[in-house]
Amino acid sequence: MKKLAAVMGVGVIMLELAGIAQAAVVINEVFYDAVGIDTGKEWIELKNTGVSSETITGYDLNVVSGDYYTFPALTVPAGCFVIVYWRKDGTNDTDFSDNVAHLYTGTSGFDANMGDTKGWVALFNSTTHSSSTIIDYMEYGAGGQTWESAAVSAGIWTAGDYATDVNPGNSLEYDGSGNTGADWFDQSVPTPGVDNSLPVTLTSFTALAGDGQVTLHWVTESEVNNLGFNIYRTEKGEKKEERGEPKDDEYVKINSELIPGAGTSTVRHSYCFTDKNVDNGTTYFYRLEDVSLDGESTFHGPVEVVPRAEQE
Repeated sequence: MKKLAAVMGVGVIMLELAGIAQAAVVINEVFYDAVGIDTGKEWIELKNTGVSSETITGYDLNVVSGDYYTFPALTVPAGCFVIVYWRKDGTNDTDFSDNVAHLYTGTSGFDANMGDTKGWVALFNSTTHSSSTIIDYMEYGAGGQTWESAAVSAGIWTAGDYATDVNPGNSLEYDGSGNTGADWFDQSVPTPGVDNSLPVTLTSFTALAGDGQVTLHWVTESEVNNLGFNIYRTEKGEKKEERGEPKDDEYVKINSELIPGAGTSTVRHSYCFTDKNVDNGTTYFYRLEDVSLDGESTFHGPVEVVPRAEQE
């Protein structure tokens, strides 16, 4: 676990375990580079990962040198989120019916947007800022930024490390454990107020033609909350250059049961599936679907293949 907390009443007691500061409320997702003009579109998502409510009244959030947002009176239920919109006017919404509290820094006193190619997010449990009050931290695009040293001293970040910069419109999401840049992943569809689910990192998806069969092989480098896979295939059709790639509604699922995934894993996994319900000499297209534990799915492919008899 990255963070832990002990709760007494409504107060949070910070624990020092082996020199590492522990906290229940963590930085969970960062959207720092919107498509087009950034002002009013950037946000930081916090999550209470603990088992009890956490009061964050008077905490400070810093993303640009000199600009700090101080949280108003707010208690975050276990498992719930807080989204802070940077340099945006609005009204506080502490209705947790949608599992999200929306907060706005306003524009007065906030002079700069978050960095588009590099920057940091630092969370303090006080309006004073030091290695003894910083409780979570991440930086992207470059190491050695403003609060890295304090975060390293507090045991919540790795010296010189940083998350890789993402394209405009994407966010950086935390994978749930660890204190390095590699624990933050590129999310092409930002998920404010929703648990992070890392799309399967697929390094290959290939189809090998055989006699009356096609063997599909795919390799993942990492998986988070991955329930499993489905295989989709087109029926008989002309070659791609004659008809173009098939449309989505031309694919049908051909596996009778979900192919189990690795759940959450940071090591390489190899999978294969053999389709024996094909005709030689016919062009087929295949797509791979990965399904997360919360029901989200991502498609990969297609790959094209023509099974042939051995004597051909």
